[in-house]
Amino acid sequence: MKRLILEQSSDKFYTSHSGLALAGVCINRYSDLGRHVGKVAKGSDHIAEIDILRSYLGLLCLGKSDYQAIAAMREVDYFKEALDIGRMPSVERLRQRLDEAGTELIPVINRSSRTMLKRLKAPITGYRSGLIPLDVDVFPPG
Repeated sequence: MKRLILEQSSDKFYTSHSGLALAGVCINRYSDLGRHVGKVAKGSDHIAEIDILRSYLGLLCLGKSDYQAIAAMREVDYFKEALDIGRMPSVERLRQRLDEAGTELIPVINRSSRTMLKRLKAPITGYRSGLIPLDVDVFPPG
């Protein structure tokens, strides 16, 4: 994965999508998602399942949940580089592959999310409103 440098500037305008670099690091370095989803052999014309997931997760990070939004991102090199996407799916391919995977990916994504939060040592606390009770085990076994 290519390392991207994030910096703040008072005189230059940077993309509003700069958070994708952080999302890419979380997905690719701190989660174990790439180890749990299918990959394709070198020279294959198929798009790896991890590239499908990275593409859709990138859209979600931008607040776009519709498959059609991937069409605009196919031409954005930064989107591909920040998330370390090997091959960008088309709208149709993204929809088809996520529909095929269905609910089978949910346990994999949940497990990878827990792994990422543990590796990042993210502090997780409860809210007074009771949304997350303070006495609940945030990382149950499994």
